Parts: sequence; C-alpha cells; structure tokens
Amino acid sequence: MKRRCWITVLLIGLLTSMIVIAQDVPDLSQGIQVLSLLADPYGANTYLIKDQFERLGWTVTFAAIGESVSPCSNLCSAFLPDIRIEDIPSIAAYDVVVVMPTPGTFYQKPDPVGDLRANECAVSLIADAYHQGLRLYTGCSGILVFGDAGVLEGASVISHRNMLRYCPDFGAVCTSGSHRVRPMIDNQLVTATNQRVWPIEIAAALARSLDLLVPITPSINSIVARDLALEETSLDIPYSTISGRTAGTPLADIGRDVCVVSDGRVLVGMTYSPQDREDVLVIKYSEAGEIVWARAIGGPGRDFAEGVCASDDGGVYIAGYTTSAGQGVEDALLIRMDASGEVVWKTTAGGADYDAAFDVCLAADGAPVLCGLTNSSGKGLSDIYTVKADAQTGTILWETTTGGPLIERGHSIVCLADGSFLIGGGTNSRGAGNLDMHLVHLGAEGEQLWIKTVGDSVYDIANAAIPLADNGFLLVGHGDHEFSEIMALTVRRMDCERNTLWMTQLGVNKEHDYGFDGVELEDGRLVIVGVTAEPVPGENDIWILVMDGSGNLLEDFTVGGPEPEWPRGICLSPDGTLIIAGQTGSYGAGSYDAMMLEVKLP
Repeated sequence: MKRRCWITVLLIGLLTSMIVIAQDVPDLSQGIQVLSLLADPYGANTYLIKDQFERLGWTVTFAAIGESVSPCSNLCSAFLPDIRIEDIPSIAAYDVVVVMPTPGTFYQKPDPVGDLRANECAVSLIADAYHQGLRLYTGCSGILVFGDAGVLEGASVISHRNMLRYCPDFGAVCTSGSHRVRPMIDNQLVTATNQRVWPIEIAAALARSLDLLVPITPSINSIVARDLALEETSLDIPYSTISGRTAGTPLADIGRDVCVVSDGRVLVGMTYSPQDREDVLVIKYSEAGEIVWARAIGGPGRDFAEGVCASDDGGVYIAGYTTSAGQGVEDALLIRMDASGEVVWKTTAGGADYDAAFDVCLAADGAPVLCGLTNSSGKGLSDIYTVKADAQTGTILWETTTGGPLIERGHSIVCLADGSFLIGGGTNSRGAGNLDMHLVHLGAEGEQLWIKTVGDSVYDIANAAIPLADNGFLLVGHGDHEFSEIMALTVRRMDCERNTLWMTQLGVNKEHDYGFDGVELEDGRLVIVGVTAEPVPGENDIWILVMDGSGNLLEDFTVGGPEPEWPRGICLSPDGTLIIAGQTGSYGAGSYDAMMLEVKLP
C-alpha cells in the first residue's frame, strides 16, 4: 500500500510541476470543489463545517485512510468516506482542501490526527495542494498535519493553546484561538479553533481567500443583469399536500428566500457561472408556478442574495452581499427590481472590512430596511448592521450597529406596523453560552428599544424571529441537543413581555438538525422549515414541521433524495399556500438546483 501511495505521489508531483508553469491557481470555472480529509475518529463539528460549504453551493468530497471512519464518541454515527486518500487521482480536481475537526485536542484522544500524520499520502497531498495554490483550512490539532506538510513556514495562524508549543518547529506565527477569536486568513491558509462557534465564519473566510485568486477593482457599475436560461424539473413528492420544482443551470444554483408579489412570487439566491463565479439569482414565477423571467445579477466578484421582500409597485427589494462593488473587502448589497425584472437601482453599504446583509423588509413608509452584520464598525468583532434606504433612489437614509465586545449577527428582520423593526440572530457578547439567540427591537430611526438574549446550552442561534398574533414572538434556529455537541432544531415561544413560554428541541439522535424559518397560520398553528439528516446520516433533507401554539408536534414531512437538500425562507400566500425556497443536490440540472416547494395544509 505504501509503495502504491508513493507512485501516486510521484505522478502528482510531476503533474504539479507542469500545472504550476501554465497556471498557478485553481480553476474555479466549474464551481467550488472541496476535498475534506477525515482523521479516525472524526470530530462532531465535521458536519457543522460541511453543512456550511453545502449551503454556499460547494461540492464536498470526503476522503480518509480507510474505507470507514469511527465516530468521535457515542454522539456521532460511523462515517463512510467517498474515497480513500491513496486513491485520489489528482489534487488538481479540487479548489479547497480541509483537514476536518477531530474529537477534542489531546483531552479526548492522545493523538487526534495521528493516522493522517503517519500517512505519507495525506501529508504529501496537503503539500501538493499548497504548491498548486489551493486554499487550505484546518483547526485545532489539524495544524500538526499542516506543519508536517511544510505549509506553515512564515504563516500567521490560529492555534489551539495545546498546539502553541509546536509552532516554532513549523516556523509559524501562532495566535491562541478561542470563541472570541474569529478565523484567520493568511493568503491561501485559513485557520480557526472553537469550530462549533465559527462554522459560518470558517466557510466565509475560505470564500474570501478564494477571492484573492482573482483581484478586481470594485465598481457598482460592474454589477449588471442578464437573462438566465434555466432547466426546470417537477418533483415527485410522496405527499399530496406538497408539490415542488427545480430550476438551474449545469453548475450550482441555490434558493435562499422567496416572497409573494401581486402576480406571483419571486425567489432569490445564487447562480454560479464560469465567468463571474457567484451571481445573484432572481426568478419570477407566476401564480401557477411557471417561470415568467429569470435574471443573473453580478459583476466580476462574488454576488449573493440572501433575502427578498415585495415593493409597493409589484417589484422586489433584494438584500445580500458583494465583492464586485463597495468600499470594503465585502459589502452589503441592496437591489431594487421592477415587476418586469429590470434593475431600478442598486447600492452597497459598509466600510473597509467585511459586511453583509441577510434579510430585508418593507418599512411602514415604503422604504427598504436590511439587516446583517458588519466587521467594519461597531463595538466588537462583528455587530448587527441595520440600514434603511430611500425607496426611489437607493440613497442610504441611516445605518446603525448593535452589539457588544464580541460577535453579533442579524439573520432576519421584520418591519412592524408601528414603524419599528424586529431582528433575530445570535450573540456571544452576552448570554449563557458561547453563542445565544438574540432578539433586538429597533425604533423607526434605528434607535435601540430593547434587547433580549436567551440560551440554554453552549451554542444557540436564531435564524428567524417571527411576530405572533398575540404580540409575542417566535424564535427559530438550532442549538446543542441536551447540552451535547449535536445540533437540534430549536423553537422558542415568548410572550409580549419577552418571557419564554416554552422551548422545544427536535431532531435525530447523533445527527445535526437545523431550523431556518417559520410562519403562524390564521388558526394559530405554527409551521417551521428546517433540515434533518433522517433517514440517511449526513445527507440532509428539508424538514417541514406543523406545531400547535403550545409547541406540540402535529405532523411533519421530509423532502429530499440521496444528496443534500437545504431550505431557507418560507412565506404565506393570500390563499394560504406555504412557499419554501431552497436548494437540492438530488434533482435538477446541476450540482445544486434552486428549489421551490408549495405546501397546502388542510
């Protein structure tokens, strides 16, 4: 076996020398390909990071030394990798190489990555990836494998405190990591610790490292719209109450949010093109579910839509982020489109660092208000970022930050009838754990009215905050299941005084489950959309749950196939139909296709 490995490594090395002469950067034209190396046993946070890669539309391949990998503990299931490391034909097929988390760092296993360090194929593969310009990520004990591969010389990295003593031997400049230290980018290397706290930021840091491959000059005029040809597929779903369809190109397309407009509905997300990488995806559907028009909007950088809301004239406002325009490395992006799919205006908001918008709503005066996060201003590592723009011109009317000394994220915003705004997200500046659910109420001019932080375990985060008919609130997200490292879909109901009435966690033992959004029906039932790994471990399916007002589960549905599916936004049409936006890896034309589900409950 060792001899075969070295033959493979020799061939890879010869190919590498030829490739580097002609092209010293990965080929990103066909989407982002991630090779994830697993130590035996693997760590529980492996799925958390993998899930964030999938949600960006990246294709993930798992590799290990053996044909199976042991679970980290009784928390996890055994893992079957896609390929053995020694059988990988060429590293040139990938853009990112990751050494995935291990169980603890010396306190659960004496030598967490010992099998990778002792394997000549694994170490040589990482060295080859580095010399070919691929992006590399690891955390905690994975630093040892990177050091053995010789890729840390002169690099600035984040290291677990137990790893610091090895840094001089590897020639690295190490900073001790924690839940207070976000992932670090040093050109093609990305490192972090406390990976349960930072999975979203780890994926985002790798995306920004990939940005360095193709330097651009940001300009708002570079962001243009073009018609997009999509292949549609109707889904055969085994529930009479649910129908669905996909739309996509030969590469990756994902749906992030959906809203109802006067003559149909509009889905937004991302479409990947060989020329511009990620562009904003916008699809207008008729009330019958047929595509009216489809647009890709973007420039030479990454352009991504996260949220959408209807405007007063039948058009939409779209919120997301861009590297094609703006003042900083990444800016919040806001686009207004009319009913025919023409861009009325586009604008960015942010400073010199990383800023993004994740949701948008229509204020009482008809102006769009977005929320997200900023690393450019505020009190901490990142703050909730709220921006109001003029409806006619896109001019920024005001912007405000909300946060403490560490991290805050605003994931959803609701414009209330009294002119105020309700924001849901997460914080580790305050609360009970490393991350807690965060509910923020802002006044009409962005002034802070109150803040409520709730959490019962190490990790809790809200992906949506939903006002209820009784003037209370519903928080939908995920958190540690029974104080373990496994995430459970979490729903928390609060009264008008912000007291918790009930909290429920639902999920599959030994697998991560997530909650993303929800709505309240006229009869008081609650519909939650999320993700579950049942029945196939690690392969996520869309999970639709119907609860009564007390949090009791009435019925649930799973939608998916052999590959990962991810939902995000849900909205309610005037006739009571629930519309869900998401992405599918099991059906359609590309590696992922945008997916829209319609649910008609009795």
